[in-house]
Amino acid sequence: MMSKRFGVLVAAGVLLSVVRGLTAAPVAPAAAKSAVVRAHAKPPRADKWFNPNPKLYLFENKLKPGMVGYGLTVMHGAKIQKFHVRILDVIKNFGPAMNVILVKCWGLGLRKSGIIEGMSGSPVYIDGKLIGAIAYGWGFSKEPIGGVQPIRQMLRIPVPRLGAGPKGAMGWSGGSGYVGGLGWNYAISHGWAGWCPLAAHLLTIDGAGASPMLQKGLSTAGRSGLVPLASPLMVSGASGTLLRYLRGEFRGTSLVPMAAGAAGQPGHRHATLLGGMTELKPGALRLRPGAAIGVPLLSGDADMGAIGTVTAVVGRRVYAFGHRFFAQGLTHLPISTAYIYTILPSVRTSFKIGSTDHVRGRLVMDQATGIVGELGRPIRQVPITVRMTNASGTLDRTFHYKLYPNVNATVSSLGAAILASMVAHQKPKGLFTLHVAGQFNFKGAAIPFDDEITNSHYSTKGFMTRLLLPVGLLINNPFHKLALTSADVHVFLDPVDRSAAITGVTVQRRLVAQGDTVVARVQLLDFNGRPRAVMLRLKVPMDIPDGQYHLVVGSARAVLQQAFDYYPQRFAPDNLPTLVQAVRRILAYKNNRLYARLILSTSGIAMGTREYPGLPASRSALLAQMNPAQTIPLYQDVTAEVPAKAVVEQGGASFTIVVRHRADERFAGGAHLVPPGPPPSRMRPGPG
Repeated sequence: MMSKRFGVLVAAGVLLSVVRGLTAAPVAPAAAKSAVVRAHAKPPRADKWFNPNPKLYLFENKLKPGMVGYGLTVMHGAKIQKFHVRILDVIKNFGPAMNVILVKCWGLGLRKSGIIEGMSGSPVYIDGKLIGAIAYGWGFSKEPIGGVQPIRQMLRIPVPRLGAGPKGAMGWSGGSGYVGGLGWNYAISHGWAGWCPLAAHLLTIDGAGASPMLQKGLSTAGRSGLVPLASPLMVSGASGTLLRYLRGEFRGTSLVPMAAGAAGQPGHRHATLLGGMTELKPGALRLRPGAAIGVPLLSGDADMGAIGTVTAVVGRRVYAFGHRFFAQGLTHLPISTAYIYTILPSVRTSFKIGSTDHVRGRLVMDQATGIVGELGRPIRQVPITVRMTNASGTLDRTFHYKLYPNVNATVSSLGAAILASMVAHQKPKGLFTLHVAGQFNFKGAAIPFDDEITNSHYSTKGFMTRLLLPVGLLINNPFHKLALTSADVHVFLDPVDRSAAITGVTVQRRLVAQGDTVVARVQLLDFNGRPRAVMLRLKVPMDIPDGQYHLVVGSARAVLQQAFDYYPQRFAPDNLPTLVQAVRRILAYKNNRLYARLILSTSGIAMGTREYPGLPASRSALLAQMNPAQTIPLYQDVTAEVPAKAVVEQGGASFTIVVRHRADERFAGGAHLVPPGPPPSRMRPGPG
């Protein structure tokens, strides 16, 4: 009876599955279509460049060698012009499941210039139907032969539904691991204590890998063969120093920084004036197939934005470039109209010179086959204020910028704003000292900074890396997104090198009793060759046991290294609050001060990032047994700091201080310099 009932139930289940499959079968193909395909069910509105035929597109599998058509692009101003195209062939599987249409172009001087950087996205038509966008080219080519990104592959770019997502929301959750690209090798080679272990720890956390813009394979520089066209990154007011900085920042991407003019006059009533000569009628600059398009990264007293060409406008969606921007997927950057000044022919690769204009919407998707923007959507802006003053009082100017946040470009754009302000009037020459103060404001956190550096120790790259590394660590942290909301920077220029070197450190007595004062003498040699001494005093607590204790005297870098040796848990954050605390802790150490820290006996334990001071020995031992791998001793310390009246980048000495309750012996003379010993073990038991 039971087996018969079981057989009936199985049969009913099979019958129900078949019925469900039959009813679901007609719906499955429709469900498989993305929102993008449904958006193209209706053809876009026809204009003078669109074929009004409902069958707008011609896919690459219908093309034949020898077919002739035309393309659209802007060579000057905002005028869209035609160039001629002949189909050579279709390269199948040029990339994974990606084809490329090989074409030869002529007209508009292309025989002389070849395929032009900035033509990326120029639509190509055969028989009035859109086949794709100019996207690939060769360097040093003698013929204007290039590659067309098939429109089929561009239309398949997945995009969110129109208006989806909160206004101003960023396109990632957590970080991107961009810490690997913020001059990380520079920081390691210069031994920046504190930042090195902190960034190294973040890179080991799941989800913090290499930034998309740093991955191998994205760079077009130095590659031969058919490669994606570079996108000119137009920078207004660009000095040689700024361009060199930006080229280093965007090395490995498709962006090539170039000097250009600023955008037009957005408040002009009757016309937009660009280039100082060309008067454009209202509405001349608009996003349509063949028009120039910009992706601004920075605006204000200096502008910075990439330019390309619009491939198609489908409703409110704008398809452009035909290749990646940063290839980061879901993204939020502005899209704007753009103006082209001229074409600069080059033996290697010709390129357009232009500038971005009015923001018309936002970029929502960035993939290998193109970018997709949405018209009319607002974009979040981050106000940046940079004030420049000097010691003589002849300079006091404030610069204002609007930064468009992006996981791959925020730090570089912020650096561009600061550096552009520093060299706006005159590049500092010779040896000088910079006093940099201000605050980086994030949503839910504020990071103040105040320090001095000299150019005798740092290049432009080193200065910008030192200033912006904490910003990059916070913006791209692996825990939770942390949006930059504003930045205020004050740079004071003193045309005097105020650096100093530590030539010796002595300690008056190394055998002391509880309650005594340890006196350290730091000998400095100023840059101009004048020696002087700075004294630091540490009082030994009354309640510590007899034993040997570790003392470090010297620069901020020296005591930071000691802090990492004894307090590694403070440089290994496991959430956003502890990361913010670690960044603030490192920034609290200044180059213009000298420090002394005496590590005392253990007062408890640390488990992970949690510290438990003042625990009895029995309780500490019990907790250590519960999780021995994550448990380390927690040390007490006493610290003293004094102004150095100079910039001391490095140097210091390590000593062993003996504390004895009834000390019979006193060292009254100056002790000789003792080189630092090996770093202590994390699990070393405390004295006493």
